Amino acid sequence: MTMPIDDSLRTNADATAIAVKAKGLAGCPPGRVWFDLVRTWAVIVAALAVFAFAPSFPLFVVCFVVVAAQQYALLILMHDGQHSLLHRRREINNLISKWLIGAPCGTPFFSSQKQHLTHHRTLGSSTEDPAFQFYCYGEPSPKATAGGLAMHFVKVILVSRFTYSLKGKAATAEPAKKSLANMLREYLPILLAQGLIFLAFSLAGIWWGYFLLWALPLVTLVSFFDAFRQFAEHANPTFDSEAGSRLISTQSNAFECFFFAPFGMNFHAEHHLFPFVPYSRLPELSQLLRGSAEAEKIHWRSSYFSSLSGYVRGLQAVQATQS
Repeated sequence: MTMPIDDSLRTNADATAIAVKAKGLAGCPPGRVWFDLVRTWAVIVAALAVFAFAPSFPLFVVCFVVVAAQQYALLILMHDGQHSLLHRRREINNLISKWLIGAPCGTPFFSSQKQHLTHHRTLGSSTEDPAFQFYCYGEPSPKATAGGLAMHFVKVILVSRFTYSLKGKAATAEPAKKSLANMLREYLPILLAQGLIFLAFSLAGIWWGYFLLWALPLVTLVSFFDAFRQFAEHANPTFDSEAGSRLISTQSNAFECFFFAPFGMNFHAEHHLFPFVPYSRLPELSQLLRGSAEAEKIHWRSSYFSSLSGYVRGLQAVQATQS
C-alpha cells in the first residue's frame, strides 16, 4: 500500500529542488557586467555632452533626470558588487564596485556593503536593520498616515537617504569611531573621483555642471528612487510588531524599471531568498519560484505605484477600524 506523503515533506522537497536549481543560476557572465557598466556610463556621458554642446533649460531638465536615473543604475550594479557578484575574483569585484561606481557616486563601498549585508540578515528588525527607517510603519520614520508618508519622502530627499549612503548608517545613528586609516580608505577614493569629475566638467566649459548635473541629482532624485524602491519592496501598512513577511516581488514595467528598479531589482523577494543569483538571472529565478512552495513567502505585486496605492488603502482601512 502506498503511504501518503506528508505535506511538510513535500514542501521541504520542493524547497530543496528550487535551491538546487537556483545554485545553477549563480555566476554572472563577466562580459554582461562590463557591457552594462560601460553602457550606463556611456548614457551619462552622452547626456552631459549633448547639454554641454547646446545648453538650454529644457535640455537641462532632461539631462538632470537621465543622469540621475543612470547614477542610480550604477548603484544597483554596485548592489551586486556588495554580494560579490560582479566578478568571480573578489578583488576585481571590489575594485569595480569601489572605483568605477561607489567613488563617482559618493558612496563608500565597504561601509555600504556591510550595512546592506546586515539588512539581509536582519530584515524587519527595528533595532538591527540599518534600512528599517525606509520601510517601517512607526518610528524612527512614521508612515502611519498619508501625511507622515509624504513627510518621510521629503526628509529622504532633503537629508536622510544620501547621509545614510555617505556615512554607511542612518542619519540619526550615533557616529561610529573610525581610525584615520579607515577614514582614508573609505573617503579618499570618493574625493579623488569627485575631483576628476569636476575637472571633466571644467574642461567641458561648464564647471558649474558638476554641482547641478552631478552632485544635485545624487542627493535628490537618486536618493528618492532608492528610498521609494526600498519602501515599496518591504513596507506593510500594519504595526511593525505585527508585520508579517517583508518579501515583495514586483512585476513592474519599463518606466518603473528605468527609474526605480534597473537591472532586475524589481525581483527583490527572489534576491532576498537567493542572494547569490546575479541580477542578469533574476528573471529566470522568478520563473522557477512561481508556483513553488517558496512562492508562498512572497507578496506578488504588479507595479511599484500599485504598492504605494495599496499601502495608502491599507492606512485607510487601519484608520477605519480605529474610528
